[in-house]
Amino acid sequence: ALMFKAANYASFYVPVETHLRDLRNAATELERRKLATPADIEYTFNSLLGARMFDQARQWRDAHRIPTTALAASVMAVDAHESSVPTELVFAEGKPVQRKPFALPRGGFVLVASHPLCNFSKRAMDDIRADPVLARLVAGRIKWIAPQDRNPGFELFTEWNIKHPDAQVSQAFRATEWPMVTSWGTPTFYFFQDGELKTTVTGWPHDGGNKEALLAALQLIGPATQ
Repeated sequence: ALMFKAANYASFYVPVETHLRDLRNAATELERRKLATPADIEYTFNSLLGARMFDQARQWRDAHRIPTTALAASVMAVDAHESSVPTELVFAEGKPVQRKPFALPRGGFVLVASHPLCNFSKRAMDDIRADPVLARLVAGRIKWIAPQDRNPGFELFTEWNIKHPDAQVSQAFRATEWPMVTSWGTPTFYFFQDGELKTTVTGWPHDGGNKEALLAALQLIGPATQ
């Protein structure tokens, strides 16, 4: 049980195959000893899914008859090959989840590590949208990207994107594909010019957010290239 707990924590923070193998082996041994809880079984499935180990996730799901949503099944259907370029899971109403490559555009661009479940990210989006200057300066050159995680609630991305068409959130397929994102703390703003990182702004405090810091950072990257 302690081995399972340790592997569970390790795979949460670093979802690599070695940690997932330890987690799966510990869960299997707990089952053999009739000590596994339903939560242990579910954690193992969600961990395999979050680590993009889809073949193993399907095997575990089928062996334990774990119910999955149509959207989770859609995620498991994408090609899980290793990629040398950043890729993202894109969620749109009524469409299968797609894994798409991403490249930083030329000119000034803002990439934001964020998440629909993060209240700080939500406040940042609302405050930027409500500020006419900031809204104009980031229009067409900001991307909201969620970290790779093992939360199985993919529906929340679709729901968020329906409600906020001007602040769509996709999810990094693998964090290792996004070397330009050095911290996935949400929200963290990365300011690029022609693909080169110029500065970052982290967090969104309750008392007014980080508007001044964003304005200063936007001056460093200039306008978007049309």
